[in-house]
Amino acid sequence: MKYMFLDQNQLILMDYIPGSSGRLLMRLLAELDNQKNYQEERLLDKNLNEHRASKEIYFHTLPKRYVDWYWHKMPGYDQNVLFDQIGCFSVAERKRNDFFKDRFWDMKNERIYYGCHSWENSIDYKILHKNITPVSIVPNTERGKQYQTKRAEICYPKYFRQEWIQGIEDFNSKYHKKKFDFCTCLVDKDTEQILDWIKCFLPKYNSQKTDKAVDILNRYYQEVVDNV
Repeated sequence: MKYMFLDQNQLILMDYIPGSSGRLLMRLLAELDNQKNYQEERLLDKNLNEHRASKEIYFHTLPKRYVDWYWHKMPGYDQNVLFDQIGCFSVAERKRNDFFKDRFWDMKNERIYYGCHSWENSIDYKILHKNITPVSIVPNTERGKQYQTKRAEICYPKYFRQEWIQGIEDFNSKYHKKKFDFCTCLVDKDTEQILDWIKCFLPKYNSQKTDKAVDILNRYYQEVVDNV
């Protein structure tokens, strides 16, 4: 089967529990990805509610609920087709007037970062397209799990019920192809560990933007982590 996005481009699929700072990790990756040339001066987005720790990092992506809709309404839908659509929509939205500007235009060498909340849903890693790279934020320590759970409650107090607690436990215990304990790193303010992981993950790391990444993390520690 031919895929309009996936055959010649890459999708980084960030899977995490709501509140686990997945948008922050995607922003850091985009900033330090030498292929993307990501340019954005805004650091912080609006708060999700009145709690100070509900503040989000600024990073624009297509809505995560687009995938949620398919997972809950059509669980058997082809995941490669779904993520191929995400890739195409993301490039079209960003490029706008430059997208498909003539019949010779092609989509190549794009890397898109997209976040999702799979919860109990399974990502079929066996059939996943080779150009989809899944990464899951899964804490390995008690302090990391406390951050994951507490910030989920802070960010979404209206929805946080016993089923969310069970859902978090199910998410943490299920199989993930590639995991990163980002929550514990944030609690420990371990900037060095975070940057080391990113350097290993990215094919080409943009060292010229390390200082900006450090500034983003320090601001996030101050605004969010210290208030959880």
